Amino acid sequence: MEDIIFLRCEQACEVARNVKAFKLRILDISHSTIPEPGQYISIVFPDCSGIRQQRNYTVIEKPEIDLIVIAVQRTGRGGVSDRLHADLKEGVVVGATGAAGEITPEALIGARELVLLAGGIGITLPYGLIKSLSTLHNASLPVPKTTLFLSAPDVTDIPFLGELLKLDMSTDWFSIRLFITRSPIRHSTVQFRSGRIQASLLAEHAQPDTVIICGGHSFAQSLHEQCNQVYERAHYLIESFSAPETEEITDGRPHPVTLYIEGIDKELVMQSDQSLLDGLEAHGIPIKTQCRTGVCGSCKIRINSGDIHRSADFALRAAERAAGYALACCSFPQGKAVSISL
Repeated sequence: MEDIIFLRCEQACEVARNVKAFKLRILDISHSTIPEPGQYISIVFPDCSGIRQQRNYTVIEKPEIDLIVIAVQRTGRGGVSDRLHADLKEGVVVGATGAAGEITPEALIGARELVLLAGGIGITLPYGLIKSLSTLHNASLPVPKTTLFLSAPDVTDIPFLGELLKLDMSTDWFSIRLFITRSPIRHSTVQFRSGRIQASLLAEHAQPDTVIICGGHSFAQSLHEQCNQVYERAHYLIESFSAPETEEITDGRPHPVTLYIEGIDKELVMQSDQSLLDGLEAHGIPIKTQCRTGVCGSCKIRINSGDIHRSADFALRAAERAAGYALACCSFPQGKAVSISL
């Protein structure tokens, strides 16, 4: 059974346009796995249609042993984040599954040079790591030389901007590079420039031993490919918080697909624009899952026959893919039938 925790909202405050930070008190720490900064919890909350969903949010700070901070962006798409942004107020209690995620300050022990790349609200994970590294540095402990590359539509969309700029200007271990994609930057500076993060700009920095990428699926995929061109020896840690876009996957109109599962004596019918994970869950077939974005590797399956579209994942090795393994959250059926093993 999953570790369920209950959290009471202690404070909500605006930290950028359409972004709120929430301080959440864990109500019973004696029976809960306490999340650490950089990990994420899966909050169970209704979307704007009233349908209960489960969505992941990064812990960016832990001011006390039973108090955590998350940030939530209002997207306007009517999802859980929009409902949390509107309705999570002081005194409201929410449920969540326990901590998950391996990108914590402890994962950076021994790193000498660290590059963080974030897109939009993907800043939450790097921010949590930077806060923890700053605490270590203030205690005279060694921290890696750290550069944050952040892409955002507008300066007003960047949470915690003042704090990050202050840290950039007051320390020799941290620097920030901001790329504004929609609003014009009249005069580029060391910290601000127009456009998107490019491999040529990444190449201006020394070879890091650790690279962390956090953002939507397409952002994470693109930056991973670009970084591989210039940071060949780096160790990569990736967190994607959105599933692949359906329109990038379907070829023509969605159509029914028959799904066969080894060891289960029945045929299931799903749609070609559903991931195999969504199809399995729609039919009540138990499958382990966590991130739903190709990062954690929990939903690994094997393709026995049939064609699938593999959206980029960040967990499987090339040898595993060659052996027929896939992640159900990043795999979409093609043709008329697919057979898999769980």
